[in-house]
Amino acid sequence: QPTGQPTEQPTGQPTEQPTGQPTEQPTGQPTATPTPAATATPAPTRAPSTSGNGGGGGFKPSSSGAKPTDTPKATAAPEATTTPEATTAPDATSAPAATSEPAATNAPHNDNVVPEISEMLITDAHIVYLNGYENGTFAPNNNMKRSEIAQMFYNLLKNKNVQQTVQFTDVDSSAWYAKAVNTLASLGVISGIGDGLYEPERTVTRAELVSIVVRFANRTETGGNQFIDVNEGDWFNDVVTTAFDFGWINGYDDKTFAPNANVTRAEAATIVNNVLGRVPDKAYIKTNAGQLNSFADINDTHWAYYNVMEATNAHDFVSENGDEKWNPNE
Repeated sequence: QPTGQPTEQPTGQPTEQPTGQPTEQPTGQPTATPTPAATATPAPTRAPSTSGNGGGGGFKPSSSGAKPTDTPKATAAPEATTTPEATTAPDATSAPAATSEPAATNAPHNDNVVPEISEMLITDAHIVYLNGYENGTFAPNNNMKRSEIAQMFYNLLKNKNVQQTVQFTDVDSSAWYAKAVNTLASLGVISGIGDGLYEPERTVTRAELVSIVVRFANRTETGGNQFIDVNEGDWFNDVVTTAFDFGWINGYDDKTFAPNANVTRAEAATIVNNVLGRVPDKAYIKTNAGQLNSFADINDTHWAYYNVMEATNAHDFVSENGDEKWNPNE
């Protein structure tokens, strides 16, 4: 199972570029989890803003990356209809190749990660939280599923010893994502869709992913809305505003956020990196690419390449003037 990947479309370049959804589950978990039809509108094909957060770092990567999980459901929306889906299931065997997106700039390094985020999620160690597929691809343009989102965030949980008080009738106890889904649901971070169902194969929207992250932060900001397609009466208004204020996401050049578009694996990686304050060391990655986890369907011409490398490679790091230096002792 790929480990959590990640955030949303930046303005000019989305903080998380939309990408296709993986058709199969990453390794360690089932080899292929079909992505269910998304309930939200598909991610926009237009290029994200150039200011870009994913929506918004000796080094040999650890051999065991956390399995991907995908974003739980949105907080303000009725839980039955807005629960986001997991995005990074276990490594899949034949995910489609990524399409080329305009190059995105890195989001500013967040040296002051929201304290509540650091209390819940691992921010001081840069672990692998997303994985690729068994066939050597990452499928950056594939949409994240609810099962994958759950696994991604479960990989990042500081304390996984949580009493499971919530279970779903459509989440079999033997499923690769079962523990992740039940744990996050018990924490109140993700919800089902009603009638005891979770719908693990359903895709997750950009608004739903943001909603899950804001639940981890356990706070909302009241800054002004920056997007013409996010209105005061929308269930996601407060969470989108909060994510924007924290620098986790950006919208598109036309001032939209596309809240109902599906979030892709590349976007999820970019947004989650922003949330965790993780910034890829481009120079190190370029020099040592042959020693790192890499994928056949994404290279440095893809807007989210460096954010994907950040999410899929464990590394030591130091922060210098808002940037991140990998493997400082080498």
